[in-house]
Amino acid sequence: MNPAAFSGMLSPPRPKREHYLIVARNTEAIPESDFVSLIGQTITVRKMLYGLLTRLPIPERDTIGKVSARRNARSRKPKG
Repeated sequence: MNPAAFSGMLSPPRPKREHYLIVARNTEAIPESDFVSLIGQTITVRKMLYGLLTRLPIPERDTIGKVSARRNARSRKPKG
């Protein structure tokens, strides 16, 4: 399993989700108690994901987001 394949899924658009919760609270779409609980859970998940991402062995990427061909070539062992 290649952890790099999942790294994009592990970094959700955090500010957007927190923004939606703040808007929901400010427009009174959700009660204050629900907001406090949900924002706390959001922060906890963000910290867990950050910790996980910092520990995953993700290969270096070039400017267009693909694994560098030179690094790929170095990591391959010659057959024989």
